[in-house]
Amino acid sequence: MEFCEKLIMLGTGHATVTECYNACFVLRTSESALLVDGGGGNGILKQMKKAEIHLTELTNIFVTHTHIDHLFGIVWILRMMGEKMTDKNSTHNCTVYSHNKVLKVIKYLCRNTLSPITWNNIQEKVKFQKVYDTQSVEIGENMSLQFFDMESCTETQYGFKACLSSGKTLVCLGDALYQEQLVSYVQDADWLICESFCRDYDKEKFHPHELHHNTVLDVAIIAQQLDVKNLVLYHTEDSMLSERKEHYIAEARRAYSGNIYVPNDLESIII
Repeated sequence: MEFCEKLIMLGTGHATVTECYNACFVLRTSESALLVDGGGGNGILKQMKKAEIHLTELTNIFVTHTHIDHLFGIVWILRMMGEKMTDKNSTHNCTVYSHNKVLKVIKYLCRNTLSPITWNNIQEKVKFQKVYDTQSVEIGENMSLQFFDMESCTETQYGFKACLSSGKTLVCLGDALYQEQLVSYVQDADWLICESFCRDYDKEKFHPHELHHNTVLDVAIIAQQLDVKNLVLYHTEDSMLSERKEHYIAEARRAYSGNIYVPNDLESIII
């Protein structure tokens, strides 16, 4: 049976949601599983358990920026890895990719909040790989990633463009406002994953632009202009989860003619 590349949405909410988990996902190929962000706490462990993703499957992790709703869950993942790695026969290794500030914060938190044994195991088995704007890396034989600076005005944040063995491209823009300098990465993408803080209809209630976030309509317009084939919206408010999919798709459809996905936590999307 041919293996399908897919997204597993562990969380879909913004920083302060209480009805769903913070935005993070796994990009799974036949060879590896790339975790993108970790949410804000040990809830990541529950989400992974529900999604039937084992720690040993995570061979690569990418963290977009230092905000706690994206980074703190990574510390919990590393803690669990460090404890499992106490077994000297363990062959599990993992690489954490991000820019310098993120890696410094992660290592500081691990060093100062985890046991010395756990931290030592992490240092032996986990590689912290600093990446730079426009840099490309190979993730096994089935995926390459090109990282880019999102030009965020609030916090240094990186996104990435993934080129998969299927020939498809997937672009992740994290949770920052889209900047025109990123057009070369997004143009003609097969898949675009982008934060949509709320509907444009609700912008007076949630003030997304003042918080440096996009609305659903903002992202839909960008996706249409840049000929994106499939649009995935996440990092949203949680005031109407039961109706979110219907309402967000309806607003995005006003400006975008491609395929629209508004996943719930733990949904998988075949790409």
